[in-house]
Amino acid sequence: MSPSQEDGNDVLLVVRQLTSRVRRHHKAVFLFRLWRQAMDEGNAVISAALFSFLATELPVEAARRAPYNFNALSNDQCVERFRFTKVQVVELVTLFGLEGIRTRERTAATGAEGLCILLYKLAVPVRWVDLKEAFGRDSSGLSNIFLHMLTLLDDKYAKLLYFNDSYVVQNLQAYADAVFDAGGLLQNVWAFIDGTVRGICRPRPRHTKRDGKFMSQKSVYNGHKRKHALKYQTLTTPDGLIAHLYGPFPGRNHDSKLFKDSKISERIRNDSRFQQYMIYGDQAYGNDDVLTSPYAGEVENLSREQRQEYESCTCFSGVVIRTGDQLLDSSRFQTTSSSWDSTSWTYVSCWCLLDKLYYLYTGWQHYQRLLRASSSKPKRLFEH
Repeated sequence: MSPSQEDGNDVLLVVRQLTSRVRRHHKAVFLFRLWRQAMDEGNAVISAALFSFLATELPVEAARRAPYNFNALSNDQCVERFRFTKVQVVELVTLFGLEGIRTRERTAATGAEGLCILLYKLAVPVRWVDLKEAFGRDSSGLSNIFLHMLTLLDDKYAKLLYFNDSYVVQNLQAYADAVFDAGGLLQNVWAFIDGTVRGICRPRPRHTKRDGKFMSQKSVYNGHKRKHALKYQTLTTPDGLIAHLYGPFPGRNHDSKLFKDSKISERIRNDSRFQQYMIYGDQAYGNDDVLTSPYAGEVENLSREQRQEYESCTCFSGVVIRTGDQLLDSSRFQTTSSSWDSTSWTYVSCWCLLDKLYYLYTGWQHYQRLLRASSSKPKRLFEH
């Protein structure tokens, strides 16, 4: 045994003798008091032994975390990181009612910090370790706040995505005029409906949380796209906003299945304000008093006038539907989604909500000219 090891054993023996009748959680304070007393009395042997033990055995003091300073950010930094200006972020905190948050893991944060973490993560595909320096938190704390914000916004404001009829009614005629002015032959189409397929990882067999049914990986396999996927239904207006979002459903389901299960047609049919207007979809949806679709047969067999009508109706609808689905065309959902009853819906719901607010703030100049109106105020979205 080396001399250093012998000295260490002697120190441990002395410490055990001094703390033989001291409670374990009082031992550090007791030894520190003895060390100060030995220093005052000039007992170099005891003070050196206690100091060597305290220096090696006591845990390192945790570093104090500097609070996140949102006011230190410039307007350009906010736009670059969060897509919103500094004033808009503050207004969103007020609209969402985010005075302060506390997660189930007891992680506390201000409303501005929680919203900034959510916006940063959804806008930029970064790892949590990359955000440590920006927010002064570890990866677990950032993840806790992010998931808490997703759940909070989805629980409180998901109804704004299902169908906010009061907000849509204000622009019904403007939507119909925009479709007609863009070359459509129908004068009463105000929105375009379509189903979108989002690829996911191959899920393991399980019982679903929704109804307890046993679901195998075949239930989410989409034969048309040849991949495991989830399906969502979107109702997009001519200004590029998603007026209705429904899902997710297993990838094997047809678009008509989503349309029937969402009951959006009943909601519109029972509202007298929509009696003069129609929704436009592809051939899979058919025709009724709420929804209209193009010719269901072969386009090559149409006459010149019928083909012109078909192309004029489908051209603008394709642009609007692809514009609304750009939000969902992200590879992040392919990695974060594992099954149709996972947290992927919360991702999609919050992302669509924030995207709608973004376009209400900024507005697309193309659509503003198309609608011949200025962009709506985000506050109107929360008033209904």
